[in-house]
Amino acid sequence: MKLVIFDLDQTLVDFIPVHDEVTRRLFKQYFDVDARLTEIDFAGKSLTENFKELAGLKNIPEDRYRLKEGQLLQSYEAIFSESLPEDAGRYVLPGARELLSELSKTEHIVSLYTGDSPGIVSHVFRATGLGSYFRFCEYGTEVKTRAEMVTLAIQKAEQLTGR
Repeated sequence: MKLVIFDLDQTLVDFIPVHDEVTRRLFKQYFDVDARLTEIDFAGKSLTENFKELAGLKNIPEDRYRLKEGQLLQSYEAIFSESLPEDAGRYVLPGARELLSELSKTEHIVSLYTGDSPGIVSHVFRATGLGSYFRFCEYGTEVKTRAEMVTLAIQKAEQLTGR
């Protein structure tokens, strides 16, 4: 038995155009600046890390950003949900569903590790139907580093299997 850990965005799905547009709308609403997620190197970072980096790039004072940070994530989840089509199958990358389906027939523990928040992942799972393939998820909004996410995934797998 193995622990198989997947990332979500640009590994199994590609919702970057949706993330980009939601980011643009929110930064305009909260900070009155034009900003897009694709203006920074967002790979391997949590959603909140990306917001903070983008705020720095757009010269938003840190204290002003910190005042809005919690609201920004909540609003992001709501707008992201509204922006998804009911059937978002076209955002699932080629071969992803088939790979997950085959892994689900094995004894392996399949988990998700993503920089997104639980709310975003919930919306993606609802729209794509991918949620049933994962025994558990780790989210970037719950830890400080991606390395911590791997450690937590290993601990959860140990708890599930006793090994």
